Amino acid sequence: MAFSLDLLLLIFFTAVYVFLFVFYLVKLSRLKKEGEAPKAQKAFVSSVIVSALLLTLTYLVPMDTWILALMDACSVLSLVIVMRERIGQFKKENS
Repeated sequence: MAFSLDLLLLIFFTAVYVFLFVFYLVKLSRLKKEGEAPKAQKAFVSSVIVSALLLTLTYLVPMDTWILALMDACSVLSLVIVMRERIGQFKKENS
């Protein structure tokens, strides 16, 4: 059974996104246990939602392969940036 390159890209980036999301959630829960947890700002929540929507958009709209790869990479990168910023807020509050 042969898969197209588009489908393989979607599966790969979705797996990376889910792995990073779980990784950062575990990291955030450890930081919450260590100290006082500041409330998440609306910008944080909306940024995570937008990055997930960007990832799901690639499943719904047929596009060229390079556009799929670019959108998926942007989605993963935006998740990393948002989560690292949130972790930085935790560390700044607890130091």
